[in-house]
Amino acid sequence: MQAGFLNSVNEHFMEHVARLSETHRIYAAEDIVDSNGMKLWAAGQEINADLRYKLVVRKLAKPLEACIRVEGGVDCAALDLAALRLVEENERLRALLGPFANAALESVRTLRLHPAVVPLLTAAQENAPATFSHAVLAALLAGGIALRLGLNALNPTVTLAGLLHDLGELYIDPEYLHHQQSLSLAEWKQVAAHPRISQVVLEETTDYPRAVALAASEHHEREDGWGYPRHLRGGAISAAGKIVAVSEMLSALLARDNAGARASLALRLVPGEFDPRLVALMSDFAHSSQDRQALDTALSEMVERARNTLERLDLALQACDEMGGSLPPVCMLLHDDAANRLRTLSKAIDRTGIRLCLDTPQEFFGPGCDDARLELDAAIKETAWRLRNLGRDLDWRAADLNAAAAKAFEHLSTVLHG
Repeated sequence: MQAGFLNSVNEHFMEHVARLSETHRIYAAEDIVDSNGMKLWAAGQEINADLRYKLVVRKLAKPLEACIRVEGGVDCAALDLAALRLVEENERLRALLGPFANAALESVRTLRLHPAVVPLLTAAQENAPATFSHAVLAALLAGGIALRLGLNALNPTVTLAGLLHDLGELYIDPEYLHHQQSLSLAEWKQVAAHPRISQVVLEETTDYPRAVALAASEHHEREDGWGYPRHLRGGAISAAGKIVAVSEMLSALLARDNAGARASLALRLVPGEFDPRLVALMSDFAHSSQDRQALDTALSEMVERARNTLERLDLALQACDEMGGSLPPVCMLLHDDAANRLRTLSKAIDRTGIRLCLDTPQEFFGPGCDDARLELDAAIKETAWRLRNLGRDLDWRAADLNAAAAKAFEHLSTVLHG
């Protein structure tokens, strides 16, 4: 990310501010000045469309985020209400937090919200309520996980980082965030930059400890190096970052049907993604979450999707084997990493027995086999998601090597993206 990123006003952030100004009074807390010292907006003046036009071609002396305030925005009382509602309405969340539910709620209730993050949180609450709910849920989970592990000193850091980890999404084209089709590498890199943007926003506009911004930036990193945006491994990820990563994943799973089944499959399909202590906690959640929503997908459709997904996995492994001997040395580490990941995924699928069951699907997934159908559905969704993500990561890392490497992995990438 370029230095001075926040000195140029991001168009997507500004769009959120403009929309928020329709329902809230947003004003300049201090003079807004460009990089040449020219005053663009006076302290106390309300933010409106005129300022937006002035900022299009200007670089600011100070990030806009640090200069504006919102009346009636998100505060501790609003966070407390949102967190309490989540705990009351989500039985799975209560089970996961267990005896630490009240302490986790207290951690959220007592957070110190820096004035610079209030407009961002308020924009998320008003313009993207699902994102805001996800943030509060991640904060609860991060605090609860730290308490369950006896890491009380990390509780304030991870709770705050959990709440703020996705602020960077407000700077991304929403078409990319909610796009259901495959994104180009350039588009995916924009989406994958959001953890780093969150870090920059927190470091440059607040006085929070650096550990908060760092943990927020690591919420998509993985122990095995296949996370993003920095592809960190193991000890290179902070302890707080590891907790926020798990809380972010669990938060996403809790928003889906059959969260326990998805969590269980996630752990079995690609072991080594998370810290072993956190894996044990996730495993407890997977086994204790007994909620089972019935599937309304026709068995024939489910079986066809399963066969197509497993065929894609097999073709990807075949492509890896065929290209291994012809790659230049600079590509071999990436090739071996991808091949090992695919083999791990394939072995995990084999251990579920799904391949054999697909030979006689009516026997194993027909009437009266609801649990088996749920397992099949979870396994195929999780496998398809991981193949797509592996394709994205492969594209990124190959392009970072050189153009020839990107070309060498082109066929494998096509298979992974389906």
